[in-house]
Amino acid sequence: IEDPQALILNNSRILANAFGGPGGNINITADVFLVNSGGRVPTSLAGIVDASSALSTPGTINIQATFTTVTSEIAQLPETPLR
Repeated sequence: IEDPQALILNNSRILANAFGGPGGNINITADVFLVNSGGRVPTSLAGIVDASSALSTPGTINIQATFTTVTSEIAQLPETPLR
């Protein structure tokens, strides 16, 4: 994920996990990285952004962004764009 103005994870995850081989690589570049974990402030990104492997070496996670945590619900935008 490269160069969006904002990356928002609203009860979502970014995973590049493996079982037998090495974990994948995750590269995120954004101005702002928002994390909403069910209205809770996550103490880490473990399980939210993950590149682990069950039997081999983990992958890499590289995040270049300003982190912001959302502690309340994010309002859903209307399906029809406003004019």
